[in-house]
Amino acid sequence: MQPRRHEGIQTRNHAAMQPRTTNHEPRTTNTKPRKHEGRFSMLKIQTHLSDELEDLIHRTIGCCIEVHRTLGPGLVERVYTRAVCLEFSAKGISFETAKRYPVFYRDQLICQQRVDFVVDGQLVLEIKSVDQLASVHRGQVLSYLRISKLPVGLLINFNVAALPDGLKRVVL
Repeated sequence: MQPRRHEGIQTRNHAAMQPRTTNHEPRTTNTKPRKHEGRFSMLKIQTHLSDELEDLIHRTIGCCIEVHRTLGPGLVERVYTRAVCLEFSAKGISFETAKRYPVFYRDQLICQQRVDFVVDGQLVLEIKSVDQLASVHRGQVLSYLRISKLPVGLLINFNVAALPDGLKRVVL
């Protein structure tokens, strides 16, 4: 295919055009930063969590995205759990799997509840591989946060085309 030639088209003489001049003073800059220019980027949620914990959350999500990018959707939870363990180890992130927490009712120990991941002793990570996250899954993470006394949890569904679509952040 030959490139089109535009030799016969008449154009304005840009050299003859003068730039606009105005009598306006230059605009003064507003000293108040705009919402997106603060300490946090637009994608981060501003919370009471420390910067260290926010960084841990960011790194945890990054590990999960890498696992999802490599394995894709459609596998069982156990596969993703094992892959996330390998990714955490490769990135030097400390974690515990199947951590048990006591559950009390009326000051009586009634059972031990297992949590998928506790990342660096600060973050609950619950792995799912379901068609769609339901409100009961979010409630599950909230219960885990209450019994573990941790401030934040991530609920991640690996059975989605793009992992951000399967990600829920839960803060107590």
